[in-house]
Parts: sequence; C-alpha cells; structure tokens
Amino acid sequence: TGTTLSTSLSTTTLITVQGDNQFGCISNTSQVVSVQTAPTINVATASPSICSGSSSTLNVTGANSYTWTGGSNGNSFVVNPSQTTVYSVDGSNTGNPCIATKTLEVTVFTPVLTITGNTVICNGAQTNLTAGSASTYSWTHDAPFYNADTSVSPNTNTTYTVNATHEFNGGQVKCPISGTIEVIVNPTPTISAIATRTSMCAKETNTLNANGASTYTWVTTNTTIAANSLTINPTTATILTYTLNGTSAKGCEANTVFLFNVS
Repeated sequence: TGTTLSTSLSTTTLITVQGDNQFGCISNTSQVVSVQTAPTINVATASPSICSGSSSTLNVTGANSYTWTGGSNGNSFVVNPSQTTVYSVDGSNTGNPCIATKTLEVTVFTPVLTITGNTVICNGAQTNLTAGSASTYSWTHDAPFYNADTSVSPNTNTTYTVNATHEFNGGQVKCPISGTIEVIVNPTPTISAIATRTSMCAKETNTLNANGASTYTWVTTNTTIAANSLTINPTTATILTYTLNGTSAKGCEANTVFLFNVS
C-alpha cells in the first residue's frame, strides 16, 4: 500500500496498481518495467608487460560502444605508459542504459645500466670498464665484446658504448638499454736532465737540473733523492749514472737514465 513502490526486479515485470476513492469506486492501471542487463565485455592485450618507451594495444569486445580512461573511444586503445598503469573501459549497447566496466593492468619495466671504471688514465695505461645491472652486454669498440667488463688502453680521450639487455618477468620481457663512458687520457711527461756545466773534473761541484715534469726523484744504486735539481761533487773520475723519475701534475710518470762523465 501507499503511493510509492520500491522494489528490486531481476526480469521484465508487469506491475499493477489499484486505487479507490472515498465513494468506494475502484480503478487500476498497469506498467511494464523492463529489466535490462549490462553487456559482458572482455578486455585483453598481447603485451600486458612492456619496456618503458614501448606501447601496448588494448582490445575490448562484447558491446557496441566503449569509453576508455583518458577519453579514447573504440574497441582498441594504444597506450604508452611510463609506469605500471591500470586502464578502465566502459562498454554499453545501443538502447541499453546499463554499462559494464572492466580494467586491465599494463606493467612497465624500466631497465637500468651502470658503467664503472677508472675514467682518467695516463697514456699507455690500461683501465677496466664494467657494466652492471643488466643481463647481456655488447661493447662496440674495436671487435664486439660480450662480457660485462672490458679492458681498454686508449691513447686519446675515447668514449665507449655498451648495448645491454635487461630481462624481466622470468625472461619473458627483454628491454634494451645502452650507455656510454668516456676515458680521459693524460699524457706522460717527457723528462730530461741538464747539467749546469757540460763537463767537470773530480772534486768539482756541478748541478743537474730536471725538466719536463712537476716532481722528480734521482735514483742511484744506494740513494734516492726527491728534488728538482741535484748537486754533485765526485771525488774521483767516474761515470755517474742516475735514473731520473718524473711525475706530472696529473700524476703520470716517466723515467730516463742520465749519464755524466767526470774527468
């Protein structure tokens, strides 16, 4: 009884209402309530897991029209997410106000590549470069190297490139990534020793001056002297032999052997 009926229906139903007035007169009327169901939609993709920068095509079936999150319409939706994202699609049929909603998650994997090593060396030296965080590697200098690490000995500043692949999801998703590292090559010093006097006799004094580097050591059989110049005062005629080691301001080393004849 009452002027309002609230009910829940599962199928199309004929509802009849009967009323009477103060004089006992009775009247009735009927109304068909049509119960419609939402369409059954299915959403799928061939690429539920992708690498960052890649795309995935989402496909939906089961209805006449669709609306995706982001405002796109149609039964296909190409997405290029930068991170793992859940997409939602509404599906409906013409003349049916009922809407079905389905969601689909696209997982995004982002590969990471690290390259380490001594990036500043002296000419003639060797450095070991190591790539990490990926699954497979290919260095592109000279002949390709397929290990994570490679040894190089450039004579000029050189940039090295490694192409890598990072495997995710048990190897089902393989994401490529590349990286570079520059090796700076500092020159070795060219050192020399010059005597203040080009000739001398025993018991005389002379000075040997080093050139071409920042710091020096003079090495004989029994002594090592750190100095830019060396004063000598031999007591007998002899041939003096010194190994002169020089280090540049950037830490590169060189050496030379200096012979001086004492009469």
